[in-house]
This record gives sequence, C-alpha cells and structure tokens, in this order.
Amino acid sequence: MTPTWWLFVYGTLKRGLRYHDRFCGAMVSVTAAVTIGRLYDTPYGYPMMTMPARYQWLHGCADLARDMATQLTPPQFPARPNEEEQVIGELLQLPCEPHIMRDLDALEDFVPNRPSLYQRVLAPVWPLDGPPQAVWVYVTEARRIGADWQRMRAWPSEPWPGKPNRVR
Repeated sequence: MTPTWWLFVYGTLKRGLRYHDRFCGAMVSVTAAVTIGRLYDTPYGYPMMTMPARYQWLHGCADLARDMATQLTPPQFPARPNEEEQVIGELLQLPCEPHIMRDLDALEDFVPNRPSLYQRVLAPVWPLDGPPQAVWVYVTEARRIGADWQRMRAWPSEPWPGKPNRVR
C-alpha cells in the first residue's frame, strides 16, 4: 500500500470546486470534517481561514518528505469545537508524492520560513465519522482578514446564521 498523508480543505480544493481535480485528483479517500477556526469569504473568489496559534501544533517546512511522513499524536486532543468555532470542510487522504504537496504549497503561496499568504500547519481535525486526527491545514494570519469580509461556516454557501458577519 502506498503511504499517504492528510489535508483538511475548506475552499477551492473541495470536491467539485475550481482546483480539486488539478491538485487533489489523486486523493485516496475523502470524508466530511470540521476544524477549529474562523472562515471568511474574500473578494478574491476563495475563502481564507484563521486558527488560534495554540492549535497550530507544527509548521510546515521545506522537507516535504518529512512533512508528509509526520504523524503527530498529541497527548490529548482538545474538545470538538462548538458551532461558533467550527470550520466545515473535507478531509482528504493523499498519496505521499512530493509534487502534490509542492504544488499545493505553490497554489497557497506558502514558502517555509518566509512571510507567506498562508502557512501550512498541523492541527486538530474531527472527521464526522471517526476520531480526531492531526492534519495539515492552510491558514492565514488574522491581520490579513478584511474588516468587511463575511464570516462563513462553510464556503461557498453557508454564511454565519443570525450573527453579525463582519470581523471583530
């Protein structure tokens, strides 16, 4: 069996959306999942997600083989996030082929150890049908979020119900 690694996606990399087939078409499996954070609809045609630093357990590096092989198991996972803290997305299982992670890093403008639009971080993710896992997620810094960007639960179609949609 080919070794694999895990990626949580919440925007244009989800099944049926703009970049899924091109960058994630080799996926081995997919399941619905949630993680902790805040998701925002941008004026650029893709969402951005922030995540509290305490849940960013490891930052991606230039050694892609090492990152794909990292299977971090924290001593204790945090509690599953409540609806206020959840970002809804998909958990993809991808083959350990360095070009896949390299191409995803380029798409997400992630350059290890440099200021980047996104950071690739290992963080807690809760599949809807299984136990929590430590999974790679692309997140951005809160300072990059526009003051008038709409907060979402899921992208592209689930605005924050009954709550102010602006950044606070």
